[in-house]
Amino acid sequence: MTIPCGLSSGPPALPIAIQFYARPFDESSIFRVGHAYQTATDWHRRRAPLQVQ
Repeated sequence: MTIPCGLSSGPPALPIAIQFYARPFDESSIFRVGHAYQTATDWHRRRAPLQVQ
């Protein structure tokens, strides 16, 4: 599973993601970890600022 975990520091601010993985057929563990991470953070709600040139 890949979920957002931040934005890069320099212009342009680009999204950064984190990956979680588990043993084959153990998707329930990945979903629990992903849910816990998104409950503890708000990165999945943030958006990189648009830079129009």
